[in-house]
Amino acid sequence: MFDPPARVTIPAVVAVVFLLFAACDQAPGASDTSPEPPVVADFAYSPDAVNPDTLTPGRVTDSTLTVDLRLVTAVTDADSEIERVVFTIEASSAPGSALDGTLPLLPGETDLYGSAIDLTLPRADAVYTVRVFAVDTDSLTSNVGLGQVRVLPGTS
Repeated sequence: MFDPPARVTIPAVVAVVFLLFAACDQAPGASDTSPEPPVVADFAYSPDAVNPDTLTPGRVTDSTLTVDLRLVTAVTDADSEIERVVFTIEASSAPGSALDGTLPLLPGETDLYGSAIDLTLPRADAVYTVRVFAVDTDSLTSNVGLGQVRVLPGTS
C-alpha cells in the first residue's frame, strides 16, 4: 500500500534550520578573536632583605633608611602593545597605603622593563610586598609578579 508523504510545515523547517545553525559556534576555519592579556615573567628584585647595619651611614638616620631597590621583569603580549608596567610597594603593617610607579623599557631591550628606585622606609622591623603587573593598549591587565622585602631592625 502507498503512504502519502508527510506534510512539512514552514515553521518546522525554520526550527530545523535554526537548530542546525545554533549548534555551530564558529564558522569553519574561523579563529577566536578574543584579545589576550600581557604576561609578566621572570620578575626579579633586590635586595630581599635590608639590614641598617650594612648600609652606608648616609643612607641611615635614626628613623629612616634609604634602599636602592632594583626591579626587573620580562613582559610580553601576543596581540597588543604594552601600555605600561606598574610596580607597587606596600607595607604589611599598613595595607592600602602603597607606593607605586611605572617601570620603563630597558635600553636596547624589547621585553625587559626595570628600574632602580631609591626607596626611603621607616627604620623598623617590617615586611613590604612588591607587585609588578602590565597593562596593554586593549586595557587588559597581566598576571602579577610578587615579592617581599624585609627590613631588619639592626643593632645600632
